[in-house]
Amino acid sequence: MRQKVFKATIGSKSFDIRLDSPGSIHVDGHLIAYDLSLIEPGAYSLILNGKVHTVYTSGGTTCPTKSAESIPRPETRAREIRLTILGREYNVTVDDPRSLLLRSYLSKGEPPSATVAVRAPMPGLIVRIEVQAGQSIQPGQGLVVLEAMKMENEIKALTAGRVSDVHASPGKAVEKGELLVSLTQD
Repeated sequence: MRQKVFKATIGSKSFDIRLDSPGSIHVDGHLIAYDLSLIEPGAYSLILNGKVHTVYTSGGTTCPTKSAESIPRPETRAREIRLTILGREYNVTVDDPRSLLLRSYLSKGEPPSATVAVRAPMPGLIVRIEVQAGQSIQPGQGLVVLEAMKMENEIKALTAGRVSDVHASPGKAVEKGELLVSLTQD
């Protein structure tokens, strides 16, 4: 089985998670035995180190089958999942290596001022520009669509602000790390 690596964030805490064999998971380097079974849509039986939990999911990604290995993996952005365990709700953000890489490139090149440089996370072809200079933007709003390896990847704003300059144009080939859009934070 190929290793699957994720980063899960709950509030201000992050956990490195590695699924490398059925029935065991590494969380921040600690091996934990598990079993995950679907009870009904949105409800799972989770056994961690011999302790049974019922886990409910809502408002995000759910596991469509009885196997933890089949949990949908985030492609280009983190997934938000709401879990309820023992009556307590947790909002969990799950990143896979690709979404973490994209997130790191979106934040690279930030000078200490309020200017944010949005750079190409990989080489590709600009399919479309979704903003224009002077436009106000919100976190999560699409900025540029980049085609790489026959997949369209929407690059989104991580913060609210205003587009100060657009450096890319549709049809232009860009290299990894190339400046696409400059933002001024509000």
